[in-house]
Amino acid sequence: MGQIILVTGGVRSGKSAFAERYAAHCAATRGTQVAYIATAQVYDEEMRQRVDLHQLRRPSSWVTYEAPFETENAIRAAGAEHGVILFDCITMFLSNDMLQYSEEEQERDAFSLHVEERIQALIQAAEEVDATTIFVTNEVGAGIVPEHRLGRLYRDMAGLANQQIARSAAEVYLVTCGIPVNIKKNLRRRSDGKEHHVDGDEFPCGKEHTHNGALPHLSAGGAARCSVQSAEYGAELLCHP
Repeated sequence: MGQIILVTGGVRSGKSAFAERYAAHCAATRGTQVAYIATAQVYDEEMRQRVDLHQLRRPSSWVTYEAPFETENAIRAAGAEHGVILFDCITMFLSNDMLQYSEEEQERDAFSLHVEERIQALIQAAEEVDATTIFVTNEVGAGIVPEHRLGRLYRDMAGLANQQIARSAAEVYLVTCGIPVNIKKNLRRRSDGKEHHVDGDEFPCGKEHTHNGALPHLSAGGAARCSVQSAEYGAELLCHP
């Protein structure tokens, strides 16, 4: 069974750069390569510049899967060949999917169920493969209320999608000012499957860790075990075989 990591943050928060470092170190530990699933579509020069920036940061050895739609199939294909998958990003995937539907379809009560099904398809694919899948997403609901109807719907659907993935993730990192914080470290899953906050150093994987500032290790499905320690610049990733 694969393992899911969620990395979230605002625009230019450093979330993608952190996720890339996370993926690179985990892949090096396992002796495998990273599969990069790109969901963006280039429609203008501004988006081209953003895509170029991401491409320049990625090692040439990473295999890129261009998958703006039917992205769960790309996860399965990548997981068959790679031990680490970096999916960037959920909110772009959601935008691609939503814009396929008319305004009338988007306003139906059942549309949120459609989004839930699409996100669940990604989660299921990530859990099926023998790999660590790192989902990158955006926090889009922390600012002003969007002026337009579609913007408000997108904000709401993105928030629900992020919650859905976070429930299935072993670790959830919030990146602010380039600094990642594991915001799921004090959650523990009960016998009824629900998560609750705990005090002390208990983590979702049930492992103890040393009191050196390290965050929890990855454990399931042969995935690399990684911890993050603060360093002079942002975070230093330490992965263990």
